[in-house]
Amino acid sequence: MSTFYSILCLLVGIFLYQSSWSAPIQIVAAENFYGSVAEEIGGSYVEVQSIMNQPDQDPHLFNIGPSTTKRIGKADLIVFNGLGYDPWMQNLLSANTVPTRTVICVGQLLNKKEGANPHVWYDPATMPVYAKALLDYLSQQDPDHQMDYRRNYQEFLEKYKRLIHLIYRLKPRTEHLKVIATEPVFSYMAQALGFDMQGINFQISMMNGIDPSPRQILAFQNQLQTNHVRIVFYNKQIDSPLVQRLLMIAKTHAIPVVGVTEMQPAGKTFEVWMMEPLKKVEKILQ
Repeated sequence: MSTFYSILCLLVGIFLYQSSWSAPIQIVAAENFYGSVAEEIGGSYVEVQSIMNQPDQDPHLFNIGPSTTKRIGKADLIVFNGLGYDPWMQNLLSANTVPTRTVICVGQLLNKKEGANPHVWYDPATMPVYAKALLDYLSQQDPDHQMDYRRNYQEFLEKYKRLIHLIYRLKPRTEHLKVIATEPVFSYMAQALGFDMQGINFQISMMNGIDPSPRQILAFQNQLQTNHVRIVFYNKQIDSPLVQRLLMIAKTHAIPVVGVTEMQPAGKTFEVWMMEPLKKVEKILQ
């Protein structure tokens, strides 16, 4: 009897375990910063794969491989930036329609129009909106664990407050301060800090892969040579002889240079990554 009872208990336990266990929700993010936040909100109930995930990778030179297509085909949720930043993802989705799949385009989530600066993750208002969309999706898809998702969401917002508090702390020193950048990667954060951004036409040309005009280059150089700007921001993921020359001019004139990246470095949470250039700014302005 005892052996029969033990086997019966084992079978019941296996049945209960299988009934309570469900396969992780498959999430594919075009960019790793969206994947990182999805992991924070979803926890152990999601499996996240980020396609673009190398901080030393030039996003403008990204090529689609067979593995990317395979990942997308198995995804329950796909997240991408939109606004012309990752058109390859839109092409893949158009060629591989799955009625049961959910897609989040962050640009659309923010009601941004085509032509807007696509680097919306540098806007401090973006990630809380995206995190709430993740919470809503996961809670609907997996109601059994909605309390876990809500707790993870609240923990994310609490950590994110550190970034917001740092912006508020810096703003009295950064508001109306003239700065310049080689690309508009940091522009949304610069706006949040109240910087007076110079050389915008140069930045737009660089972002769109167009050689800046001689007038734009001369204007940028003049900003540096006359010490008209306090800080230079540049995209560390783009290697350009023109940018390197401008950075050398900045250093010659003792203008601090702050590098930013388009991809989130491994081993760092989103808010920690966002805070790094701000802490460099804080040190510069001490």
